[in-house]
Amino acid sequence: MKQLIVTLLMLFTFSAHAAFDSKESVYADLLNSKNLQNVKLGAKALHHDLPDNVELWDLAAFTIWSMNDSGDKNNAEFDDTISWLAKAIGESKRGRYQKLLNEQLKLAQSNKVKRYFKGAIKELNNAEDLQFDAANYTVQAAVS
Repeated sequence: MKQLIVTLLMLFTFSAHAAFDSKESVYADLLNSKNLQNVKLGAKALHHDLPDNVELWDLAAFTIWSMNDSGDKNNAEFDDTISWLAKAIGESKRGRYQKLLNEQLKLAQSNKVKRYFKGAIKELNNAEDLQFDAANYTVQAAVS
């Protein structure tokens, strides 16, 4: 019985981590950090690596939404971090983030952030039918 429980726990643990490989798990941890320098590092990693995992891009999009919704906009790292996230998402070329980026552009306070959001929107492919919905996104489902 004890072996069965251990086996089931291992299977559940594996399935919880199955959405990301080890490198993507590091990116997800960075994007989920409360430290904006870590989030910016995660955004830069996405920018340089451009992974194929849509769940990781969804987490990045959610991070933009949550930063604008409840982040510390007075933090010296805020503008740079959200700009890197927008740049990376634009380079993903995924049209599913078009609506989100347009909505977040309206909330941008600095010219720098507005410039990066506009550039990212131009980079995206035509809007996909299924747009990302940050309000209904569940972080726990994506993070390992």
